[in-house]
Amino acid sequence: MPSPTPTDSLSEFQERDIRKLLTETLYKQLPVALLASGSVAAVMLLVIWKEVPLTRLFGWALALLLVSLTRYLWYRQFKRSDGKLGVGDWYRRYFIGIFLAGLVWGAFIWILPRAMPTEYWIFTVFILGGMMAGGSSTSGAIISGYLAFALPICTSTIAWFYVVGLPFPTSMSMLVILYTAVLIVSVSHAGRILRETFQLRFANIELIDKLTLEQETSARLVDELKHEVSQRASREEQLNDYNRLLEMLAHGEALPVILSNLNLVAEKQLQEGLSSILVLDEEGRRISTVSASSLPSSFNDALRNQVIGTEAGSYAAAYRNATVITEDIQTDPRWADLRDLAKEHKLRSCWSSPVRNAFGHVLGTLTIFLTTPRVPSRTDLDITMAAANIAGIAIEAKRAELRLHTMAHHDQLTQLPNRAFLYDRLTFIIAQAKRRAQRFALLFVDLDNFKEINDSLGHEAGDRLLQAIAQNLRLAVRDSDVVSRFGGDEFVILLMNVEEPEGINAVVEKILASITQPYPVGQKVWHVGGSIGISLFPDDGADADTLIQRADQAMYRAKERGNHYTYFSDLKP
Repeated sequence: MPSPTPTDSLSEFQERDIRKLLTETLYKQLPVALLASGSVAAVMLLVIWKEVPLTRLFGWALALLLVSLTRYLWYRQFKRSDGKLGVGDWYRRYFIGIFLAGLVWGAFIWILPRAMPTEYWIFTVFILGGMMAGGSSTSGAIISGYLAFALPICTSTIAWFYVVGLPFPTSMSMLVILYTAVLIVSVSHAGRILRETFQLRFANIELIDKLTLEQETSARLVDELKHEVSQRASREEQLNDYNRLLEMLAHGEALPVILSNLNLVAEKQLQEGLSSILVLDEEGRRISTVSASSLPSSFNDALRNQVIGTEAGSYAAAYRNATVITEDIQTDPRWADLRDLAKEHKLRSCWSSPVRNAFGHVLGTLTIFLTTPRVPSRTDLDITMAAANIAGIAIEAKRAELRLHTMAHHDQLTQLPNRAFLYDRLTFIIAQAKRRAQRFALLFVDLDNFKEINDSLGHEAGDRLLQAIAQNLRLAVRDSDVVSRFGGDEFVILLMNVEEPEGINAVVEKILASITQPYPVGQKVWHVGGSIGISLFPDDGADADTLIQRADQAMYRAKERGNHYTYFSDLKP
């Protein structure tokens, strides 16, 4: 049976519908983008109105208002259009609108007087950088739309550096270009993942809703970061540290590495203290990860796997979802269980901030320990909370990335690996088996009598039956074997490191027994049979398509003969 892969070309119909979904995604996020743009513009105008001639401010604000109103009117027309215009027409309108918005935002820096104090143009540059970062989440579904917004801002800012005659214009321009390139790479990567997800789960509306939610969550996370960055425009070194961490996140660095570097950044900015990050599990009840390379390992081990059910220790901030300050660990009752251990390592005071996601849910804590009793200053708390926000962005982004990967590579009904995962895994196993001179078996399983149950009792009962069979198949094989849903009532199983046919036959009989047991569905007990075709590596093929196709042929021969399972080698003359 031919087996399409995720990289097969789309039909013209599917390509058009995917383009439509991407365009709809852009328009769905347009109100948020307009609201964010207006809010940022209002803040900027309030900050600099005394420093800039009112005619310039009024002219720029009027231009932004006209562009925003035009885009909003197009959005309203799109909502009422009911498909009267083609996707290409609506995307051209969106492209024109976001390009004009990019030009207006790029022009903002030019209304600043050359004699304006340095802190104002630094503030303006960081706000423009924040707008580019925000645009990556609201207009990143199609890369050309994001480029239409970001490039005018980038080029305008670089030109302004040279025209105004700022110190080190080339170095500053290179920083702007690097920042823009990182955003473009991130947007391109996110857009490619979105397109591949639509292709793999084109008919799954639930997945599309989840992807949209993830994208909206990313937008809120970026807005949160932009808010933090704008409050610290004069702290260039601190912003550079945070930008480096975000670049690590954008380039796919592992979460433990990012958190370890974040601890070092917090310790450097505070100039004293030892930083510790505690990460909760998915349920938010138990500490699953401790990142604190500067603290003794025995102290970290005592914190790991603790249940967040009281206000004890450094996880009190997670329990209360609020910053907790301990002026002296030796006298604070919340540290009774760990007081002696803290004294042994000369830890006398600490303050802890909760690490939250965009919805305010606690993901962990960030704690600063000191060797002397004292309370933190306002600056200390600001640095700690900013670092906690970066930790929240990194943790939530990595968890969202994992959820997205799971949805793209697992069947939503049975939770088994899907066809895309099977091809990736099978390609890896073949390469490994060639290097190690190993053998494995591929079983193509097709259910008998399933269509009768599905037609008699409906798809809901059929789905429950498929879930039960999938669970039984997992239990019938070893943990090292792979069970995947190939499609419909077909499954593919990989039996690893097999040598003799007798061993394969024993596993196949076990699989058939797990399938043929009675299943109570509705008011009746049903019996389902199975037909299995078996191909062996390397005897029957050296690539994924050949092994699957030949196992499929053997399965049909087994179904014709009524003998439940057949080897492909038995079909040879």
